[in-house]
Amino acid sequence: MKDIIQKARDLATAILDSDTFARLRSTEDKVMGDPTAVEMTTRYEQTAMALQAKEQRMEPISPEEKRAFQELQEQITAHPDLQALMEAQAEYRALMEAVNETIHKTLQAGFEQSAGASPEQEEAASDEGGGRIIIP
Repeated sequence: MKDIIQKARDLATAILDSDTFARLRSTEDKVMGDPTAVEMTTRYEQTAMALQAKEQRMEPISPEEKRAFQELQEQITAHPDLQALMEAQAEYRALMEAVNETIHKTLQAGFEQSAGASPEQEEAASDEGGGRIIIP
């Protein structure tokens, strides 16, 4: 088990050392150093939570509230630092999804091989999403 934990640490270190992670950290630092960007993101989060709370209480959201929220979204997407941050976050998310998918596929292939499935059966199960037991 120690070997597996060490390999997980090695993977984490490789991610930390990646250009993708460095870009994410630098864009986050740039945004945090920009009071306008911080204020915009804070206002966006507060507004989104308030609108979500209204929806949960089944209260109507006025056209003015919708318009103001949409304008705030447009301002955020037009802000160069926030736009760079969104792109860096998307790149990091794609990296993590690729890592998780690789782990999943490797484990699935190992499980199917140990279960004695032929390569054709493995391919069919993979294509159909079958052969897996999912426990919530």
